[in-house]
Parts: sequence; structure tokens; C-alpha cells
Amino acid sequence: MTRKYCLTLSTQKADKRRKIEDNWFHECRTKKIPFVTVYQKAVNSDIHHDYINLPADLDDVFSGADGDSLADDIISLFHRFYVQTPGSAMSVKTSSDVTWFHDVPNGIAPTLAEELFDLISLRISPEQ
Repeated sequence: MTRKYCLTLSTQKADKRRKIEDNWFHECRTKKIPFVTVYQKAVNSDIHHDYINLPADLDDVFSGADGDSLADDIISLFHRFYVQTPGSAMSVKTSSDVTWFHDVPNGIAPTLAEELFDLISLRISPEQ
């Protein structure tokens, strides 16, 4: 089973969190898989994706009409999770190549991170 994100905790020191994310970044670059991180706080998590680790030949996936389509799918993914958490402070910012989900309840953050990974994986490797 493919690991789909790295998890860091607000209780960890900043340099330890940075080392975990750096190691994950290099693993993602080597495997050519989406770089997704989850930063877990006491009640909520922030989920981040950045395409920067992927080869330049995949840039088209994250730009133009394909990028707009991906951004739309990411927003739809957000809405699907948002309706599960009435009154939540969840928010999303995406430009297709970089995505931030903020204040995702910890109970659903791992699933959202995995689905974000899967969505992007399908775009960069449609034959999977």
C-alpha cells in the first residue's frame, strides 16, 4: 500500500517537523507521487499539496485548462467533506498546483488527504 501523506504534529519541534516533511518531499520526488502533508493541531489539521516535486513534463497537468479542471475537482472534494462538518471553519485555497485545506477536523483529515492524493495521482498517472 502506498503511503499518501506525511503527518506532523503541532506538539513536535519545528526542526523535527521540517525534517519529516523534507524526507517525505524527497521520497515523493523519487517515486514521482503527489507531495501531500498533514499538519495536525489539537482539534484541526491543515493539509497541503504542492506539485513542485514532480517532473517538469507534468507541468501541463497543473496549468491551463487541465489545471483549471483539477482545481474544480479539488474544490468539489472540499465541498464533499465540508458538508460532513456543519459549522466547521474548514476552508480551501487552491490554484491547482498548490492547495491548502485549513482547519479540517482531525477526524476527517486523513481521509481528505488520501483522497486529495488519489485525485492528483489519477491526473499524473491516468493508467493507474
